[in-house]
This record gives sequence, C-alpha cells and structure tokens, in this order.
Amino acid sequence: MMFMVIFTEQEEAQRLTCTLTLPNGILWAIEIKRSMTPKLERGDHVACADLNPSRKIVVYPGKERYRLAPDIEAMSLVDIVQQLCDINKGMP
Repeated sequence: MMFMVIFTEQEEAQRLTCTLTLPNGILWAIEIKRSMTPKLERGDHVACADLNPSRKIVVYPGKERYRLAPDIEAMSLVDIVQQLCDINKGMP
C-alpha cells in the first residue's frame, strides 16, 4: 500500500498544506495549523474548490475533534494518524 503526499509550505509559516491521495485514489486536503483556534482563509477554500477533495481536514495542536464547517473537520495529529492506521489495516 502506498500513500502519496504533497506538501506546500506557506510564506507566513503559520501553516502547512498537504494533499493526501489514498491508495484507492481518494483525495484528502489537509491543512496543518499551529494555532489552537484554527481558521481557514480564502486561499484554503479556493484550493479545495480546485481540488475537490473527498475530505477536508485541519490538523491543529489541540485534542478536541470538531467541525469548522459542515464539510471541514478539525482534529489532532494523533486523530489523523489513527485514521490512516485504520485505513491501512483495511487495505490489502
């Protein structure tokens, strides 16, 4: 099994953008923020409109998992790693 990840570091160095293509071709857009109160900016929405990912995730240093918008999840690094491990277990 192989995941393809593309990172784009932003100039202000407050975030890191990652697109993750799962082995079945499903695309996730992942925004990594340093803020405990993550907010998405206009550029994030534009990128997602262009990419049309199946999931939009904001990883932040907090522990709570919640929705920033109906289609955008905020979660910890531990949560997203656990999800990827679960996907990996289900793949041949």
